[in-house]
Amino acid sequence: MPIVCLVMVQRSQLLLLPFFIILSAIAAETENQDYVALLSLKDIWQNTPPNWVGSDPCGEEWEGIECKNSRVTSITLSSIGLTGSLSGDFELLSELKTLDLSYNKGLTGTLPRSIGSLKKLLNLILVGCSFSGPIPDTIGSLEQLLYLSLNSNQFSGQIPPSIGNLSNLLWLDLTDNQLDGPVPVSNGSTPVILDRINFQEGSHLRFSAQKWLLDGNQLTGSIPSTLGLVQALEVLRVDGNALSGPVPSNFNNLTNLTQMDISNNTFYRSNAPPWFPTLQSLTTLVLKKNQLNGSLDIGTTHSNRLKLIDLQSNLISHLEEKEAYNATLILEDNPICEETGALNNYCTVSHSNFSSSTQQNCGPAPCISNQILSPNCRCAYPYTGTLFFGALSFSDLANNTYYIILEESLMHSFHSHQLPVDSVSLTLSNPIKASSEYLEVKLKVFPYGLVSFNRTGISSIGFMLSNQSFKAPIIFGPFYFIGDKYEKYTEQLDLRRRRGDSFLEVKGVRWFSLKEVEKYTEHFSVANEIGSGGYGKVTIGLGTTLKGLEKFVDLAMRCVEEAGSDRPMMAEVVKEIENIMELAGLNLNANSTSTSASYEEISNGSSHYRNSSGTLDSSGVYLSR
Repeated sequence: MPIVCLVMVQRSQLLLLPFFIILSAIAAETENQDYVALLSLKDIWQNTPPNWVGSDPCGEEWEGIECKNSRVTSITLSSIGLTGSLSGDFELLSELKTLDLSYNKGLTGTLPRSIGSLKKLLNLILVGCSFSGPIPDTIGSLEQLLYLSLNSNQFSGQIPPSIGNLSNLLWLDLTDNQLDGPVPVSNGSTPVILDRINFQEGSHLRFSAQKWLLDGNQLTGSIPSTLGLVQALEVLRVDGNALSGPVPSNFNNLTNLTQMDISNNTFYRSNAPPWFPTLQSLTTLVLKKNQLNGSLDIGTTHSNRLKLIDLQSNLISHLEEKEAYNATLILEDNPICEETGALNNYCTVSHSNFSSSTQQNCGPAPCISNQILSPNCRCAYPYTGTLFFGALSFSDLANNTYYIILEESLMHSFHSHQLPVDSVSLTLSNPIKASSEYLEVKLKVFPYGLVSFNRTGISSIGFMLSNQSFKAPIIFGPFYFIGDKYEKYTEQLDLRRRRGDSFLEVKGVRWFSLKEVEKYTEHFSVANEIGSGGYGKVTIGLGTTLKGLEKFVDLAMRCVEEAGSDRPMMAEVVKEIENIMELAGLNLNANSTSTSASYEEISNGSSHYRNSSGTLDSSGVYLSR
């Protein structure tokens, strides 16, 4: 069934300009199984996007849904206030590559076992929801998965050993849940293990995630020594658990490690590990509250990249080579700090309260309707949330320069991803929480050119921050983001453009039968084709002697671009039609209601068709289906 875009403009109620263009394309009808899966989600979710209507999510461009070749490939719906649970019909979305439902606290229940059927999934991001229960072992079937972020939920039980199957995984984040039991390793009976890595040809070990974030859970047992074989490992956080046993002695093999935090566990008493000065990529090492004792020997061979060593609340009694290290070393609450003549630089940490902000001073410019003044001194409704940084390589948290660097990095990333962001502001107020040991930075993101974002803008920003597309400056280390619910969405545009005291209305978008379309285009005659695009063909109808025709043709061609982002928005189409009408010397204040009947009057002098009101596609493209 063709998709038809019919543009009909007339001088008055009685006279139709002898021109119209029909855009015809093979309908981008969504595969039925994908529609069934999305419909099941719509039935159990509340607060779905308002344009989730009709039976063709791909062709009708449902917000948050991306498609390729009529198959759903991406669902990104962060921070829109979804409530409900996940449907068991996910297995029908067999071409899905990205699922991001982050920052919807109203999403509850368990993660269905059918999630393992999504064999092509690359990104599974459910950050900051309220999912609970065990992580299903079927998750190990997602062998193409690159990013697995389930942090800040209420998942419980043990980490499924099947995660070891995820040989392509780059990012594993299970932070801030209620997971317990040991870090799963091979015990002779477990067929799949978490510490698998392709560290040599022919080895069965192949799990190679670069970032392991398992902090803030209730994990027990020891850190597996085989973790020292994961040479791809760049970041390790297992702090804030109940791990015991010895601190591994073979981490000297982790040559790519940049940040490590294994603090706040219950390891056996042991000497400070001798391996960390040998790691040339290491920037941040945090070993607080781990009963480390004896002497600390930093040595003279450590890398200049090592900017922070935090050994607070241990049992260190002696420091070797103290003159050889000129970056930040924290030894507060160790026996060495009780000795006479101890170095205050190492033994004193500032705990003073402070606040910091990158917000500009715009002077007295009150905003209305709970809007907030942006750094560029414009009133708007920003998207807000909190950035959590857990592996800082600096200790001077009151230094505003760091946050200016972070702000500039955020803006560069937003612009490089072509997101509608005008500016951002960062705010800190007593930012370190003792319970999490994270630096918490409040983020406000302001819309560009409007007072608020639409849903697509919010989901795009959320996805950039949740799937680690944004790379924070290295001094901040890895992060996660928890977005707030956004409620001030941009209202749908009014297509009527004011001219003095009247409005111009562009109508004539209505239902056309296939017979009508075939008649006007002479059965889609090749002779009437004037071009094509990825979204369809442009076929011109009868009566094409209008001044400015070539501009209508250009507009029509842009309406059939393959990518929705390349097709003009609703307001752009209206403005372009106005411009063409002005070029043709038309009265812009005239009522432009058009019908197929008026076309019949021009072509054969009779009228037999009833007027029918049309619809407007949410993407801004005029479509009748």
